[in-house]
Amino acid sequence: MLAANPAYPDDLTPLGCSPCDPTIACFEPYDFVDSGGRSHRIYVAGVGPPVLLLHELPGLTSADISLAKRLTAEGFTVLLPLLFGKPGDNRTFHNLLDECGRSKFDCNGSGRTPHPVQWIREFCAHVAHRWSSPRGMGAIGMCLTGAFPLAILEVKNVTAPVLCQPTSPSGLLSFLRFTGNSPNIGIATADLNHARDDSQVPILAIRYAGDWRCPNGRFNALSKRFTDRLHLSALTSHASPTRKFALSSASASSIPTNTFPCAPGPMLSTRPRSATPAVSFPSHS
Repeated sequence: MLAANPAYPDDLTPLGCSPCDPTIACFEPYDFVDSGGRSHRIYVAGVGPPVLLLHELPGLTSADISLAKRLTAEGFTVLLPLLFGKPGDNRTFHNLLDECGRSKFDCNGSGRTPHPVQWIREFCAHVAHRWSSPRGMGAIGMCLTGAFPLAILEVKNVTAPVLCQPTSPSGLLSFLRFTGNSPNIGIATADLNHARDDSQVPILAIRYAGDWRCPNGRFNALSKRFTDRLHLSALTSHASPTRKFALSSASASSIPTNTFPCAPGPMLSTRPRSATPAVSFPSHS
């Protein structure tokens, strides 16, 4: 199982990395150069097994940064790519118009895996050498990137994928609620088949019941494809799902401000803090 660093103090937040601080200041910038020579900014903080946290359509918001800091406090190295914009952005409609074309995040759902997934896969392979862990790495997608962990399962060190409210396709038709209960998850069929046939890791998928931006048809389709590997949590409130997984995350902006002091940010576990951090994934061996 992918577990938190047991040596990490369970009652302390990293110095200067408090979730009460909405800035990215305590993260170290790291520039990853992909096979095409393009540079991508990654923000890194924490000590422990690596967890890739992919931000939402509004951008790398303060809520996403708060979630990342809570994961560092649970004993993980958090890898936070800046997919577009700048840290602290919250520009949903701007990004809907600027980032959702077929050459970028393909929010309208052409049936292809979005182009940025290619360099994210390359980065995940790089993680195995730069931030290696015998337990592999976690990958959390949220909102726009909610289904991305499925598309990177071909990278063998990705052992703990979490799909949080995958909203793609999420173009203008979705915002006008014309997409209905579509099973389209915004990932190419070939990549979904690869995730099913060539990987055996468990998958956690989370949505809020009744959320029209993440229709239940998507999770029904995933259940048929991945059967008992898929662990579904349909939340009716803002409680954190546990099931077999202790690490959980809904869309970072969807949690009420009284969930934690200095929120926003989702609950990481319903279990109380103890001598060892509570964040873990089930073994897939």
